[in-house]
Amino acid sequence: MNQSSTNLKKILIPIDFSNNSHNAYLFARNLAESLNAELTAMHIFSHRFSDIEPLKEETVEKKAERLQKQLEAFTNKFPDSGEVTTQLKLKQIVSYNFSAIAQLIEYSAEYDLIIMGTRKEHPIVEKILGSVSSAIAQGAHCPVLLIPKGADFNGFSKIIYASNWESADSTLVKELINWASLFKADIDFIHISREYELKGFEKVKEEILAYLTEQSKLNFTYNFVNIEESSALRGINEYAAKEQADLIVLGNRQKHFWENIFGKSLTKEMAVDLQMPVLVFHLEKNKNNLK
Repeated sequence: MNQSSTNLKKILIPIDFSNNSHNAYLFARNLAESLNAELTAMHIFSHRFSDIEPLKEETVEKKAERLQKQLEAFTNKFPDSGEVTTQLKLKQIVSYNFSAIAQLIEYSAEYDLIIMGTRKEHPIVEKILGSVSSAIAQGAHCPVLLIPKGADFNGFSKIIYASNWESADSTLVKELINWASLFKADIDFIHISREYELKGFEKVKEEILAYLTEQSKLNFTYNFVNIEESSALRGINEYAAKEQADLIVLGNRQKHFWENIFGKSLTKEMAVDLQMPVLVFHLEKNKNNLK
């Protein structure tokens, strides 16, 4: 399924039975309900056989059966109360694979969106190796929405798009406009620079602005901001907090780390130090400007 159609009819959320995973599931459930989308909760497990008492070892089939029941209980942990009923189309899938990351990336081609919770129990390890969430965000075939601990879905009204020199990529800008239209959310296109260098950003701004003015009946407003800041991560988070944004959007080159102008992977940094939901789109391998 291609990310170019922002219908968001099929959403996938990986479940690892943690509290953060359940928070992300509740976020995904509410988002899916608001869009009348189908939500698939998936748990991927690996299995190691032991040389000690092999006859007592749980078989893969038995483990899958046990985990299937656990997943169903997990997704019904906080059922709707009172007379409120849910129309959510929900699937629960338990799958066996040695690599959860590889399987999720493979499955991502069949979905319009992946939603993942992030956690920071081991921040030092994650800063060195990167988290599972950032690995999926950088390798998936569809957009990935990363959800921090405690985030609730109440729609999106303010989107911050953190641009770099590739921000006029046609696929990404069109997807961003589709998202803003879907949720009637205003967009701030922000560019972070170490020095106040506007030449490159002004060119990108002109391309995006020209495309936006060609669109008819936009149901959102947009703004362009250049921020002088030595840390892209700090600049984005501080601006988003000041503007009370509820979604940050990044562009990522598929199968490559998305390097910002300071030579670091912004996608990886954002996944490790998540302050609010972050949506990661993937750029085409060959840049396609808005012309």
